[in-house]
Amino acid sequence: MLILAIALALAPAQEPTVTDLLHAYYDGVFQDLSLTEGKWVEVEQNGKAVRRWQPARFGVSRIRGTPVVGQHYLDWTALSRKAAEEAKANGVEYFATVYGNGGKPLSAETLAKRFGPEAVNSTSMNIKGINPDNHLKFAKLALEPIRKGSTLQRKVDTWMLEARGVFLSKPECLKCHAGMKVGDPVAVMVYGTRR
Repeated sequence: MLILAIALALAPAQEPTVTDLLHAYYDGVFQDLSLTEGKWVEVEQNGKAVRRWQPARFGVSRIRGTPVVGQHYLDWTALSRKAAEEAKANGVEYFATVYGNGGKPLSAETLAKRFGPEAVNSTSMNIKGINPDNHLKFAKLALEPIRKGSTLQRKVDTWMLEARGVFLSKPECLKCHAGMKVGDPVAVMVYGTRR
């Protein structure tokens, strides 16, 4: 037993997958409550520093953009850029879709697509083999494992899908998420990858 523990401790750390990197990005955006506060920010405009009001963002409006099917990048944060680089290096296409209930408690009956490649680039549904109905069924199927702190993986259409949860992690979240408690899932993230 001791030898196994030492071998595991000395084994090289596994590099994060495209899905790991994407989930770190999306989960981080949803957990960043500073985005829910409007504030004055300094930006550069025509070579000059200008102050402008940045309105508060709620729900999926907190997502500043998402990589769409691994090729079009609307956001260049370090994590999403690293996911894009990892995907390109390994010949992987990918997407991420948020399923939820508008910030209300989740149930299979109320779960719906809130944001994803189908919403950003509708032509990708036909070209890339994305069937939104099949992916919604998968998200609904994943709801129970997610509530138990697990994930779900399946091959659906031409994609390997993995569903992970976004959870309410702070008491401050409950100001906007009525009828919920810390630790409840507020969204189901479905990540798709294929070579």
